[in-house]
Amino acid sequence: MKNLVIGCILIISGAGISSGCSENEDMLNNRDEFFTAKVNGNTYAVNSFDIIECKKHVTDFGAINLAVSIKTESGKNMDFLILNYRGPNIYLNGGPDYLTDSARLNGIRMAYSETNPHGIWSTMRNEIVSNTSYLDITSDNGNLLTGTFSFDAQDQIGTSIRSISEGNFSIYIDR
Repeated sequence: MKNLVIGCILIISGAGISSGCSENEDMLNNRDEFFTAKVNGNTYAVNSFDIIECKKHVTDFGAINLAVSIKTESGKNMDFLILNYRGPNIYLNGGPDYLTDSARLNGIRMAYSETNPHGIWSTMRNEIVSNTSYLDITSDNGNLLTGTFSFDAQDQIGTSIRSISEGNFSIYIDR
């Protein structure tokens, strides 16, 4: 009788474990999260092994900064920072007044990097890039952030540019 009770407990426990695993797999397969773009015309997309971080930070002065970081298994990464985030809006980079203190305090920074070969391309160094770089936050429900983006970024020594286009995302906040 004791063996029968232990056997039933193990069967019930096993059923609970296996049903829990299938629910977790379903949640991973039905995620609302995605991040895609074109880098110099080549497809860029995150997969389930890549790391997506999206965090809001309240500064000492009460402003909200939004930071998005994409770290891929392939070593091709993207980072966005919006200073003084104001919710769904079109955030522009560059332009004739970008060098003013006000624009820097309310601006965006966008970057693309590769680990092999190593390189960092940033909108912070865009003396030659136009103000067509943007990050359009179309929705922010406090849980999920969606939008589009496009930017041209220059490397640190000014010898090359990466053109990031057709960016589209839906990512969770504070993962």
